[in-house]
Amino acid sequence: MQILGISCGSPNGNSEILLKTALLAAASSSPTVTTSLVSLQSLSLPTHAMPNDLERPLGLSSPSILASSPIPDDRPALVDAILLADALIISCPIYTRQPAGLLKAFTDTALGPFVDAAFVSRALKQQATGIARFNDYVKDYVPDERVLKNRVVGLIAVGGATCKEWGALSLPGLQQCVFSLHAKVVDQVIVRGCPFPGSVLIEGVGAVELAERVGRSVASQVGKGYEEAVYLGDEGSCPYCHLDLVVLEGKGGDGCECCACGAKGKLEVDSEGRIKPVFEVESSTSVVTWEGKENHMAEIEKAGKILRPKMGTVKRKKEEFDKMEFGKIEFPSQRVEGT
Repeated sequence: MQILGISCGSPNGNSEILLKTALLAAASSSPTVTTSLVSLQSLSLPTHAMPNDLERPLGLSSPSILASSPIPDDRPALVDAILLADALIISCPIYTRQPAGLLKAFTDTALGPFVDAAFVSRALKQQATGIARFNDYVKDYVPDERVLKNRVVGLIAVGGATCKEWGALSLPGLQQCVFSLHAKVVDQVIVRGCPFPGSVLIEGVGAVELAERVGRSVASQVGKGYEEAVYLGDEGSCPYCHLDLVVLEGKGGDGCECCACGAKGKLEVDSEGRIKPVFEVESSTSVVTWEGKENHMAEIEKAGKILRPKMGTVKRKKEEFDKMEFGKIEFPSQRVEGT
């Protein structure tokens, strides 16, 4: 069983130290586990959408940009490594309450619709019944069945602040990066109060122990399906993503929603007078559930059926916007040689 570790911070920094710790713990807890590590900081990751992303054929990423870009692109190889892996451990620093933007930039441009489990599952079913509708987007599109592979995940976020509010968006942000794969998060931790490089190694901080726990949790569940794999981390208010980020309905209502995964619930008062969210037993909106992903796909298809026949009417208007020019600021990378 192959566990891929993805470090999203500085080389040899705190997040990478904790990732190595987790990988060592995983490998030592099971003789069937092999590990590998990749640092996003060491890769070349262009900002345009990958060629196989749905955005490119819809015109949001020009083929000319892809062809003329002088920047080497390591993203296809990293996506391939992710799809080959049986488990992922992602370790990331907390920057201004949330994960490093480098990770979000990678997932936004590389883990698009064609690496979405619900999209791939629906494409396979439709192609099996002779419906080639997905070729409307990309000619000869072939769904990658590796996307549907059983895969579990461990998450580690590390920051310098000791207070909770400065890391509140870190684990929700990390979970966003694996939703599309329908990979089961089996453990997730926040390491606080480690602002200096290597400070996670100070005895008594507890960072090493948390990382080792994540590694063991992942190793114990690797190879299991989404429903079979067991969540072994700290419990949160939401029974689906196990986090505590709650959005209130407002306007005097008692409804609420998990901001991290979208599960619906209500605010209730328990026997001790404490207000707490109580979420649906079987959520059809949580993006970590298969039903939630299927419903999302159905919504997109419904919108597509309504809008697609009308797209011809906006062509001329769009061309007008394409030709619009405003005052520009010249940047060094845009200067022509000799000027």
